[in-house]
Amino acid sequence: VKDIEKDLDQNEPFGAENIFEYYGEEHIFTKGGIIFVSLRLGLRDLDESYYNFIPLLFQKIHNNIGFVSGKKNKAFYFIGFNGDNKLIYADPHLNQKADNDDISSYEIKDLYLLKIKDLSSGITIGININNSTDFQMLISDLQWFNKNYSMIIKFK
Repeated sequence: VKDIEKDLDQNEPFGAENIFEYYGEEHIFTKGGIIFVSLRLGLRDLDESYYNFIPLLFQKIHNNIGFVSGKKNKAFYFIGFNGDNKLIYADPHLNQKADNDDISSYEIKDLYLLKIKDLSSGITIGININNSTDFQMLISDLQWFNKNYSMIIKFK
């Protein structure tokens, strides 16, 4: 442990801010990454009890990079909420030749709106985690959901 602490003190970006304790075990962050959390919010269609919950994914989860879901056999990437019961999304599907040298053709140029009630019940949230502070914020965010929305969802 002494050697690890010595190395962590000497090398950036790894330092004390990247060591955290969780359930009695010490963990060290050496690389950032993305955590994906998949949820099923209804048996077939999105249950009405989640209509107010969905916008909170953007408002209450730090480092949320959006979520993937869809509408009737179509998949989309949702990046925000417009405040009028509509989600902002991009359709990442674009067919083009593999030998296309123009990388700008891969940029998503159009954004669309979808009513929350039309969203599929299966969603996968992406959360960017760069260090232990980000991870601790995620734990705090999920605890907030457990405290305020435990009647419809419980994160463990």
